[in-house]
Amino acid sequence: MAIYYWMNKKRSMAWAGAAAVCCGLFCMTQASADVYLSQWTDNYRPQGYLSVSPEVKFFATNQNYNAYSAAFLPAGLTQYYRLTTELGVSYGLHKYITPFVRGAWSRNVVNSTLNPWAGYGFSDQSAGVTSRVFEHPGAGITLDLQAQCDFPLYNNTKAIIERRLFIGDGSTDFTGGAFLNWRIMKSGDYDIGLTGGAAYKHRTGGFAAGIPWTVRAAVRPTAGKGFLLSAGADGYYSVQTMTAFSAIALGSLPSYGAGGSYIINSLNPSFTMLSGQAGYAVNEDLELFAGGGITLWGRTAPKGFAVSGGLRAHWGTAGKNPARLTPNEYGRSNRGFVNYAFEANVARVNDRLNLVKINKGRADGVETGQVFDIFSVKPNGAAGEPVARAKVTSVEDGEAALSVTEYFKEVWIEEGFLAKRPVK
Repeated sequence: MAIYYWMNKKRSMAWAGAAAVCCGLFCMTQASADVYLSQWTDNYRPQGYLSVSPEVKFFATNQNYNAYSAAFLPAGLTQYYRLTTELGVSYGLHKYITPFVRGAWSRNVVNSTLNPWAGYGFSDQSAGVTSRVFEHPGAGITLDLQAQCDFPLYNNTKAIIERRLFIGDGSTDFTGGAFLNWRIMKSGDYDIGLTGGAAYKHRTGGFAAGIPWTVRAAVRPTAGKGFLLSAGADGYYSVQTMTAFSAIALGSLPSYGAGGSYIINSLNPSFTMLSGQAGYAVNEDLELFAGGGITLWGRTAPKGFAVSGGLRAHWGTAGKNPARLTPNEYGRSNRGFVNYAFEANVARVNDRLNLVKINKGRADGVETGQVFDIFSVKPNGAAGEPVARAKVTSVEDGEAALSVTEYFKEVWIEEGFLAKRPVK
């Protein structure tokens, strides 16, 4: 979404959103997270955009990393695995503010020669807010701040009495950090981008504070339909060395709560995981994906692998401006065009995918690769001046998808604008 931070009013609102995030960081005191399965993820969505993502995650391990990063087999442990079902919901409440929640249910199983156990129930839940505080449209760079609150919906004291596996650490945490996103290339029908993020996580219950981080490259279709690819690394680094358990942890050593795996009750976990994801965007509103990862390094952490799969569904027009502006090109490319051979109306605008749709398609002679100029509309319904240029990326019988390539005017594209095909 093209946000002009050099405009004083909008800049003030952006920093007001950042202030809300910071306030949330200091006001929220309840939270707990599974740092091995729930990576540090940017939850920003454009204004008016609702995103719902059910996902199934699986993690398996039979080894630990010790305090010197050497792998070893816990006594009697054959395998520990965790199956988690999550539902994430995020909504672009404002162009600068996105609240989000995540619900999770887990089943944990230990295969052990000593005492095979199992445990299941609601695990660590999440709630938070993301604020977009900076965007440079021409360079394709954005900066988001995020505050996240995680809290356990289980009771490890009760699990001790009932001799069940622990669902999680039972700690209460809060996390605050940032994400830097950079679109490094737009090649044909695909965008290539980089994301880097890090945060500070405070954990209660005697667990060390830490830094979750992520570095990732992603390839996405520009026209709302096509393959999705991403790869990178995620991790967690404990910034303290804790030597004593809290009262609850004294009765729940790792050998009890997880059959010896450090996935539960490791005081100072640090790890790096290499991961990737592949998927397919059925259209601009539905994406299917699957992924996996493997632990490359760790310290007092489990050594294992993870797989996941799910979908992302989106609703809403997601704002009004579907392109990253190119201010240096304003007004240049439409010079020399004096006639227009065809006219249609903008029927839909999708900010996240840099896409507009017009209400005419193959049956009207629209073809892939054709260029259209987008015109504003005057109050009396007449065409205004050209504001942007777009290229047809896909065509159906009664509609066509266009990817905006540049702007002539610093304005928002709206539904109802005119799309005209120029003739030299």
